[in-house]
Amino acid sequence: MSIMQAIRTFFFYLLLGTSSLMWCTLSFFIAPFLPFRMRYRFINVYWCRCALWLTRVFLNIHVEVKGQENVPQQPCVILSNHQSTWETFFLSAHFEPLSQVLKRELLYVPFFGWAMA
Repeated sequence: MSIMQAIRTFFFYLLLGTSSLMWCTLSFFIAPFLPFRMRYRFINVYWCRCALWLTRVFLNIHVEVKGQENVPQQPCVILSNHQSTWETFFLSAHFEPLSQVLKRELLYVPFFGWAMA
């Protein structure tokens, strides 16, 4: 990894952590007063889009979705290969509404797990 990549990665994680702390705090005060659909979008979808924006700007990760026309409009199961954390952000931002199946232990992770719980 080059020095420039290390700097970009450092700033990405710094901003991701800061944004998650700010979003969590803001959500704590705002979300209880929102209807369910808006609360879901505010807590889950918008923050995941923010995280994807950070990956695009700082890490130069661009995505091209192929086969979107094959995803049915009715509820369905989306399986991912779980190769990285990035796909968790992408799936939450791209498919709405989304329900995830996860290990119980993940609910104990500070902020991220607590928000999912």
